[in-house]
Order: sequence, then C-alpha cells, then structure tokens
Amino acid sequence: MNLGNLIKDLIPDMMDGFFVSLWQKVMEAIFSVFTTVLQLTLEPYRHVWNEPVIVVMFKLAEWASYTVFIIAVVFMLVDSLEELGGHKSIAFADIFGNVMKGYLFCLAAPRIAVFSLAFSAEVLSYLDFSSALTTMDVEAFLVSSLLMGVMLVIACIVFVFMIAKQHAMMFVHILTYSCYVANIVRGDTQAMGAWLRQMIAIALTFCCQFVMFYLGVFFFMNTQPMLCLMFWMGMGSVTKVLNKFGMSSGFSGSSALGMMRSGMTLIKTLS
Repeated sequence: MNLGNLIKDLIPDMMDGFFVSLWQKVMEAIFSVFTTVLQLTLEPYRHVWNEPVIVVMFKLAEWASYTVFIIAVVFMLVDSLEELGGHKSIAFADIFGNVMKGYLFCLAAPRIAVFSLAFSAEVLSYLDFSSALTTMDVEAFLVSSLLMGVMLVIACIVFVFMIAKQHAMMFVHILTYSCYVANIVRGDTQAMGAWLRQMIAIALTFCCQFVMFYLGVFFFMNTQPMLCLMFWMGMGSVTKVLNKFGMSSGFSGSSALGMMRSGMTLIKTLS
C-alpha cells in the first residue's frame, strides 16, 4: 500500500473521529445547560425559607396574625355578651370551634405553605433526562439545530422567570395570611378554604410548569422539535387550565416576557 492510499484511508477516519468528539462536546454543553437551568429552579430555593431575613419576615407575619386573632376574638366575645344581654341563644360550641380553627390557622399556615413547595421540589428533583442522550439522532438535530437553538434559549429564560415568580407568590401569600384570620374566627367557612386553595394553586403551577419544561427537554434530546415546542408553549397555559377549577396562580408566560422586557428597558436606561 503506497502513501497516497494510506492517507486516503486515514482522512475519513480522522474526520469521523473529529466530528464524533465535537458532537460529544456539543451534547455535554447542552446537557450542562439543562442541568444548570433545572438547578437554578430548585437549588436556590431549598434553603431560602431558612434565610435569616425571611425567617424574620415570617415571624412578623405570624405575630400580625396572632394580633388579628386576639382582636377578632375580643370583638366576637363582645358581640356574644350583647346577644346574651338580649336574651338570645348562643352556640358556644361553634364559637369555640371557630376560635380553635383561627388559632390552628395562625400556627400552621406558613409551615404548610413552605412544606408544599419544598415537598414538590424534592419530588421533582428525581426527574432525570440523561438517558435521552443515548437515543439522540445526530443528523435530525443538525437539520433542525437553528430552530431548536432558538427554542432552547427562550424556553430556559421564561422557565426560570416562571419558577422564580411562583416562589415569590408563595412568599407574599404567607406574608398576607393574617388577612384571613378574622374571617375564620368569625365563622366564615370559605376563608380558610380560599387560602388553602390559593396555596395549592401556586404549588400545582410550580409542579406542572416544571414537568412541562422537563418533557420539552426530553423531546429536545430526542430531536422532536414540534413535541418539544408543544410542551414548552404549554408552560404558559398551566394557569389557564387551573383557573377553570378556581385554582389559578394568576401567572402565565406572557407575564415572564413582560418582566424580561421591563428589565431590558431598565438596563438600557441605566446604561
């Protein structure tokens, strides 16, 4: 075998090795992007509720709720005494039950809210899409790489904003839970249910949007851009679906895009 034939045989092998190595690095980069995004939506929030400033804010909210509770009980007792003076019958069992509900709500509401997101994050952390890398079609990905690259950037940014907003909404929901205490003590059976329903809505929105993003990642890895687009576009529709059951968290993908535009405008103004 002469030198020319040897070179002809080596060049294809070298090119194949080069492209295989390049493709492996591309896959590692894509996997790193998704891993980083998922970590950004889980890891920073694992210990956020234990931050000193957050603990202080929750303590203030708890004391505010106890203050409202005491005031509501005093007013209820005054009303009961007036009814006794008017020789009216009073359901002491109902009064005692409402007082206990109000006290338990003051005590447990913030802890239940924090647990709902922490438990959801713990369950979602077991999702793993690394197996999809072994089934990825190289040629199909290269053909649709531009479209999928644009989808990747937009979906990751919007997803991070969505998850951050859900945690912020839960924080506000906990801070304002004292607004429900007076109605609970006064016997409003819907007040506690409304607060719990809103809490569940925020946790469900967080879980559903995370799962939708995860499924988009899975089909991205399997080079199925239309299915990938379907699930990533569906992240913004979670609130609309939950709203049909009165459980919308009031946040969609358009809100995230609006926040991004406002942020860009602020950056341009400051620069």
